[in-house]
Amino acid sequence: MKLRSKLAAAMAVLLILSASAALADTVAPNGLAGVIPLLPPGITEAELIQQQGRASVADSEAAASSAPGVPLEGGNVFVALDAGQVEKVLQDLRNTPQSYPFTYDDIVLTARLIYAEGKVQSDESFRAMASVVYNRYRSKRYPNTIEKIVFQRNQFTVVDDEDFLTDVPTASAFSAVIDVFINGNATLPENVLYFRSERDNKKWGSREYYDTIGGNMYYS
Repeated sequence: MKLRSKLAAAMAVLLILSASAALADTVAPNGLAGVIPLLPPGITEAELIQQQGRASVADSEAAASSAPGVPLEGGNVFVALDAGQVEKVLQDLRNTPQSYPFTYDDIVLTARLIYAEGKVQSDESFRAMASVVYNRYRSKRYPNTIEKIVFQRNQFTVVDDEDFLTDVPTASAFSAVIDVFINGNATLPENVLYFRSERDNKKWGSREYYDTIGGNMYYS
């Protein structure tokens, strides 16, 4: 049964990728065509995440009762969204983009970036990486669009990976971006604009070390 499930999931992904090559323009009308692979009939983005075994929920009961942008009782506590809630936010971003400060493409592209950088890191780590992108967007030292920030030369090397625009981020990665970009809950000071792996040398030119979160060191 496990083998059959894996084969079914692999076939679904192949169908998605082949279809996206022909019809990608219908997926992301706001600029980055093909950011999310085109989904075959009857399969939602949430189901795709679940099929690939990468859906995650930090607290399912709290997540089910807490909408994006609504502070939780007792303070600003992050609650990861499940795959279904992520799908709803993405649908809202496509259907009513004027209601949000960032576009569908902005959210999906940033989720791809932090997922490629962190893979199975913690919610805290994903939020920190998303905060760096968010801080760069607010800084006059960087380009004024998320697309230009993510693909800026010599900044995030993972964008050169061949699967960068086809791999599907986890619900946890999407949750982090939604919380930082849509809810405005950046977890780093505005001047923290850089991160690198904790395996690298802590000294990084003239940059000032701020903290180590997850598997990365952060700098201003």
